[in-house]
Amino acid sequence: RRLNDAKEKQPANASVIEDATEEDAILSASLPSDTMLAVEALRTNFPRQSICQFPIILISQVYGIIRDRNAADAALEEAAREGKIRKFAPGEGLDASAVQCIDDFVNSANSARKRVRSLAAPKRPPGMDSDESEAAAATPTADLVISRFLERVVPATHGRTVIARERLLELLDITPEPGPAVRPPVP
Repeated sequence: RRLNDAKEKQPANASVIEDATEEDAILSASLPSDTMLAVEALRTNFPRQSICQFPIILISQVYGIIRDRNAADAALEEAAREGKIRKFAPGEGLDASAVQCIDDFVNSANSARKRVRSLAAPKRPPGMDSDESEAAAATPTADLVISRFLERVVPATHGRTVIARERLLELLDITPEPGPAVRPPVP
């Protein structure tokens, strides 16, 4: 009987409290994590006059701000899966040690595309040497590769640090050229 009395005496605003709890959950889900705030702070403070035009953040820098490395790693993995950041490894078989916000990553590729297009823009004057001529002739292909990279590879590789060469060529729709013929050793 006491339990029933307690239920009957619930505050009139009990449903409002439940709604507020749901709103809090939705709001907290939409807020960036401490790790992503650290990435944004590092991104904002990135020296704009550096050799790298678009900010790349070392994961060790994030660890310097976020003490719980496991939480930082989990948040970075989630952000990579969601396509908010790209993770980079310095070489084959190594763990990712840097991140870049996806907007900066795409802007970097678009910047490269503009540089490629600027090479193709001027018509070749009669005195242009062969290296310049080859670079100008290759620009439509380079522009196409960058376009396909942004349209196909980036969306297909969210959360991955490494992509197999065969998968990359498949996404870019490029047929690899056969390498030089290998001659057997002469006895």
